[in-house]
Amino acid sequence: MRESKPKKCMMPSCDKETFDKKAFFCREHTRVFESFMSTAKKVAVVAVPAAPLVAKVISRKKK
Repeated sequence: MRESKPKKCMMPSCDKETFDKKAFFCREHTRVFESFMSTAKKVAVVAVPAAPLVAKVISRKKK
């Protein structure tokens, strides 16, 4: 059988092992990453539809 060395968390200065073979981060940093992504999605839901409106307003002011 082939023995592979444990996979390490990809966060800088973190030497913990990942909880799964396919995971990139340890459990602690997985939670941090998921909370960041949920916040980013909430902001994107508001920002993306508003972007054309803001661009239109800015272009009118330049004339």
